[in-house]
Amino acid sequence: MRITTKMVVFSTLLLLLSSLGIGTASILTLNSELKGSIQELQSKSLRTAAMGYQMLFPSLKFKVDENGNVTDLKTIRFPKFRNHFMIDRITQATGDTATIFQWDEKTKDFWRKTTNIKKPDGTRAINTPLGKNGRVYPVVKQGKTYRGEATIFGKEYYTEYNPIFNLSGEVVGILYVGIEKEKSAAFFNNIATSIIISSLLVLILFIIITIYLARKGVKPIKRLVAVTNQLADGNLEADVSSINREDEIGDMAKAIQVFKESAIERIRLEKREHAEQEKQIERQKAVAELTKNFETKIGDMLGVVSQSIGTLHNAADSLNGNAESTSVKVESASQDTQEAAQNVDSVSVASIQLSASIQQISSDVQQTTSLLSNSVEKADVANEKIGHLANASDRISEVVGLISDISNQTNLLALNATIEAARAGDAGKGFAVVASEVKNLASQTSNATEEIAAQIINIQGEINGAVSAIREISHMINQISEMSSSVAAAVEEQSSSTDEITRSVQQAADGTQRVADNIGNVSDAAKDTGVKAKEVSSSATQLMTVSSDLQSYVENFLNDVHKADKAA
Repeated sequence: MRITTKMVVFSTLLLLLSSLGIGTASILTLNSELKGSIQELQSKSLRTAAMGYQMLFPSLKFKVDENGNVTDLKTIRFPKFRNHFMIDRITQATGDTATIFQWDEKTKDFWRKTTNIKKPDGTRAINTPLGKNGRVYPVVKQGKTYRGEATIFGKEYYTEYNPIFNLSGEVVGILYVGIEKEKSAAFFNNIATSIIISSLLVLILFIIITIYLARKGVKPIKRLVAVTNQLADGNLEADVSSINREDEIGDMAKAIQVFKESAIERIRLEKREHAEQEKQIERQKAVAELTKNFETKIGDMLGVVSQSIGTLHNAADSLNGNAESTSVKVESASQDTQEAAQNVDSVSVASIQLSASIQQISSDVQQTTSLLSNSVEKADVANEKIGHLANASDRISEVVGLISDISNQTNLLALNATIEAARAGDAGKGFAVVASEVKNLASQTSNATEEIAAQIINIQGEINGAVSAIREISHMINQISEMSSSVAAAVEEQSSSTDEITRSVQQAADGTQRVADNIGNVSDAAKDTGVKAKEVSSSATQLMTVSSDLQSYVENFLNDVHKADKAA
């Protein structure tokens, strides 16, 4: 929230609270004053009514205390009111309502005998009771004056009921005056409304003045804020205003001006320092670049020379070693060549024997393959016959099942025959014996068929086992046959390889002789190479010493350059 808004809101709230307090106090004071005025007016109206009553009826006596209140109203006798002239004159004089009540012993209540109060229908409310249930009755009945609010025919009044006594001190009537509350309330509301409107107008005027003064006071601050933002963004050309003011804003402006001048001086020093640093950096870069180029070029050259010398030295050493090794190996090769010639002759004889053995193995493998083929065919025939046997056992099982069913039916018929013979009595005894025999035979047949079925199941199990075994044997024979075929192929291939070996051995014998002839020439060349390699190695050693001295000199020179650069 901005300062202007805060000032306006704070001032408005402060004034609003002040206005509320003052307005509330004014309204409360007005209300209190209004009530006091009403009471004073009622006292005045009551005096006027009492004096008018006394003028028409001198028998009425009363007193007025130091506060102007009518007290001790007494009458010798209560008059008869033939008209309402007196009460209407009182109303004209005071503008209030007035009533004279008379006590009625029969009803034990006070009745209006003359009044200017109107009933809701607009007629004068004469001969109407006060009412025993109201707030006034018990007070007046005790001989006291009632002052306060009262409701009369649905309207609210500020009232005063003053009791009238006879000479015996009994309350025989009431002198009433009242002001309609609505009229006084309207008066009060008008005054309160005027106070509220006046307060609102003052508040609005104060807000306008506050906004104007706040904007006028904050305007220089806004300009200083804008200048500060420009300085923060790097715009040092911004003009700082209000420096000549002698208040806090002037102090702020002076502080911002000092900040601006300090920033300008700081930037100037930074630029000068930056320029010096750039010059120093450029000098260092130039020296470093020259040194680096020199170091790189000399280093590359020395590296190439050193590498070449090392390579030459290594090559000479290697050449010398190879020459010596070649001489030794040539002599060894000569001996090995002679032994190889002898071994080649032995291999040639062995390869001829191996070829004959392979031909014999090939013949045996072919016979084995033929036997395995016959075994596979016979195993297939056996497997087929066992399959027929399994089918036959299945048909036997079906026949046994049929016999078992017939036996069960026969047993059932024998049982029925036994039952019928029992029903026939003595005449069916012979038939019962036959039925019993038939039943026994059926039982024996059933037992026999069950035993046969069990045996057939065992036979089927054995047949299935035999079928599985034959199938496994057939599978193994097939595998052996495949292996035999592979062996035959390998033997055939080995036979071809043996023939090739024989030819190669013969060629090796011829090559061995040629190698033996060339070894002598190689031995002479190796000796001459060893002598030349020793001369090259000696020259490389001298060149290595010169290169090392040059590298040390260059390193010392570069170190001196780096030290001078750092000192600068």
